[in-house]
Amino acid sequence: MSEIGLLTTGTKTSEPSVISDDGFSTELQEETGLAPDFPIESFADVAADVRQSILRVRHSPFLPHRDAVRAFVYDVNARRLSEVEAKPSRRSFI
Repeated sequence: MSEIGLLTTGTKTSEPSVISDDGFSTELQEETGLAPDFPIESFADVAADVRQSILRVRHSPFLPHRDAVRAFVYDVNARRLSEVEAKPSRRSFI
C-alpha cells in the first residue's frame, strides 16, 4: 500500500516535502493549538481527484443545474491553468 501525502511548499530555508495526512494534522495542531475536525483527504493524482469531484457534483441531488460542470487545476510553477475533463455522465433516457 502506497502512502499518499501532502506536498508542502517549504520555506526560504527548506525544500518542499511530502507529509502524511496524520503528519499534517499533527503539525496543524502544534502550530494552532487546535486539531482539525475535518478529514485532510490528500491525494497523489491531482487530475484523478478533480475528476472524482466533477462526478460528485454531477451526481449531487442538491444541485439543480449540474450537466455542464467544468474544473481546472492551476500549476503555480508553470503559471498555467489546465482544464480537467471528466468522462461524460451516463444518463438513460426512457
